[in-house]
Amino acid sequence: MFYHCTLLLAWYASSCTCIAQGSTEPGLSAPLDRQNLVRVRSADIVVPHYSVLKSKVRKGRSSFAKRSGHVQSVINDPSGANWYTEVDLNGQKFEFMIDTGSADTWILKDGFVCTNGTATQPQSYCGSAPYFKGTFSGGQIKTENFNASYSSGEFLSGTVGYEKVTIAGITVAKQLIGLVDHAYWPAGAVGLLGLAYPGVERGVWNGSTSSADGDGNPAHDRVTYSSIFHSMWSEGLVAPSFSLALPRGHHSSDEGYIAFGGLPPVQVEGHFTSTPIVLTPHYSTTALSEYAINIDATYFSSYTNTTDTGGNTIIDSGTVTINARNKVADAYNKLFDPPAINPPDLGIYIIQCNATGPKVPFIVKIAGTEFKLPGESFVLSDVILSENGVSGEYGDYCFSGIQEAGVWDAEQTFINLGRPFLENVVAVFDVGAGEMRFAQRKY
Repeated sequence: MFYHCTLLLAWYASSCTCIAQGSTEPGLSAPLDRQNLVRVRSADIVVPHYSVLKSKVRKGRSSFAKRSGHVQSVINDPSGANWYTEVDLNGQKFEFMIDTGSADTWILKDGFVCTNGTATQPQSYCGSAPYFKGTFSGGQIKTENFNASYSSGEFLSGTVGYEKVTIAGITVAKQLIGLVDHAYWPAGAVGLLGLAYPGVERGVWNGSTSSADGDGNPAHDRVTYSSIFHSMWSEGLVAPSFSLALPRGHHSSDEGYIAFGGLPPVQVEGHFTSTPIVLTPHYSTTALSEYAINIDATYFSSYTNTTDTGGNTIIDSGTVTINARNKVADAYNKLFDPPAINPPDLGIYIIQCNATGPKVPFIVKIAGTEFKLPGESFVLSDVILSENGVSGEYGDYCFSGIQEAGVWDAEQTFINLGRPFLENVVAVFDVGAGEMRFAQRKY
């Protein structure tokens, strides 16, 4: 799930554990598998973005257990906006954005038409070459079409078919993906790797063209299908879990990893804390839809009124900010030097790009454990308003990394933990056990 700046503006714990090869990390019931790893690195970030198929794994059982012999490899991360990793489409390799907040996997097609929403733009406006050449190796599904839109306004359309997809040495021989021929996609990625639950797919519809999508006719409804991660584990290629250790935006020397069926080779402080994956009421009250958890609270040392600062929260690698309850977001934004401002005509918090982050860490409390996020993680000096459609007196400002949840809904139910959280933890998305696990990352 993404929140692109232009469109956002338009509508608005103590001991260090070094993980060694063959070791067993707290919370795992078998030695770690080290080879199913892909290195990832963030660079210039441009963005601030379900019914589920039945699981074949019993809920509550660790998906790290009793799995071995996978086809594995280590793939170097290409540079790019947000967090990218390498994806191989039948021999063509690309840099895909990692998104835990959506489930579609798609790629910009060679010769696609790029737009800024109103007029045609150079292709580089939507994504950097190379683009996908050819057609689906597994065949096009001519009775379906690709038509995706995101909550921040981006939209894409094209065709649907089957392709051979390889990530971290794990190959899904016949994965449904979207091949985009028209795009409003200023996020800059040539493709998207959606890792959320099946059912969070936005883009595949019944019908050969998009003209009738969502018209109320069941023949034109969205299609629920097996997303890439679901295909991996349901076909027995990997255990039903993956983990992320994502690098900090202000430290280019950091290493980052995505690991399927194991943990990334980074140091953590203390132990892993587990918490159930829960329903997301504003999406579905009957089926798991996103990687949502219930957090205890959010606060900082000089702000101890934690009443109503927690609740249902989405863990989303495609979001550049933390969206917190209004009162704690407002208070923390005052601690930047100089303080963040919230101009009425913008409706979001912005900072001077050379601002210093708050001196006290922002704390996210999950299942009784405090995760401390340094103030510098909230200085989004690479997200400049003038490069995202804002001119005039605020053009030289940047985004604050903490925003009000009330920007998204008046009831402030849309709490989201994006970049400032994920770059400071190791996060385990354990679909098999029906839980998430977190440990503070040691730098």
